[in-house]
Amino acid sequence: MRRAGVEPNHITFVTIFSGCAHFPAKGVLFGPPLHAYAWKLGLDTNTVMVGTAVIDMYAKCGGVDFSRLVFDGLDMKNSMSWNTMMDGYMKNGKVDNAVELFEQMPPRGAVSWMVLIGGFVKKGQFEQALEWFREMQLSGVEPGYVTIIAVIAACADLGTLGLGLWINRFLVKQYFRDNIRIKEPHAEGRVQGRGAQLHWSFYACSQAGLVNEGLHYFDNMKRIHRITLRIEHYGCIVDLYSRAGMLEDVLNVIKNMPMKPNEVGAGSLLAACRTNGNISLAERLMKYLYELDPGVDSNYVLLSNTYAADGRWDGASKVSKNMKALGIQKMPGFSSVDID
Repeated sequence: MRRAGVEPNHITFVTIFSGCAHFPAKGVLFGPPLHAYAWKLGLDTNTVMVGTAVIDMYAKCGGVDFSRLVFDGLDMKNSMSWNTMMDGYMKNGKVDNAVELFEQMPPRGAVSWMVLIGGFVKKGQFEQALEWFREMQLSGVEPGYVTIIAVIAACADLGTLGLGLWINRFLVKQYFRDNIRIKEPHAEGRVQGRGAQLHWSFYACSQAGLVNEGLHYFDNMKRIHRITLRIEHYGCIVDLYSRAGMLEDVLNVIKNMPMKPNEVGAGSLLAACRTNGNISLAERLMKYLYELDPGVDSNYVLLSNTYAADGRWDGASKVSKNMKALGIQKMPGFSSVDID
């Protein structure tokens, strides 16, 4: 990519760090120097997307202490960065650190509780999972579908029939309440709130690999709650399919969206294409994006990044030449920095 004269941006680094996280053996080797490069460009601490991707990469490569250093150095943190750091602690067996971080969090949403409770279940610490589930109830935060699944697993292992029956009653109550809300007139504010809740449910399903459940939420938003879908909602579906390796479905979603796809959606598919070695699908996506809007420089940059990540420098160079031939210039954002 560098030889082709293409400058990396925040999307490039998010894609690369995500790839390192998926392949820890190689991530240990390539992750730190890439992080150093992002640091030289000033992208690791002042861009929360990049910083969160670095946190996730180090955690999945066994370097959760480095994740914490990056987390503490972020100029700005959002719920995603907090949850990613906490999940990293859980996956590396540092449960006490995860709990400590959770207690330091600003207002905690359903996803943060899901990360904590789900982490305990994955570690086989079912009693602690149920204790924190009770704390969640006392806090007034309603559990999402993924949290309920985790708690049911804990109940099944511990044989706590009483709590299992309570959860069953909770689900029945939740079902009827949701249906009552639909019938209530003048409930626009509630529908918007429900849309935010379902958006986070998408994220939870994506993290847990629950494709069918995620599609269920998506369908409910359109068919039952009559919510006007935005680019963020389609982005969740793209991410859901991408994580599951269902790349043809991703391309179909992008082609049939009522609005133009953005860099994040296209980047998610290209990252999955690179992970799965499916360069032909990446080329098909880029062909569609070219036809949709041939003058957008980011489309060419994304394809060049994909070629470069696969070691196909000839393809990256060809993309750069095509840009010059068409008179398309990459929008300037960062100066060139040599790597010693």
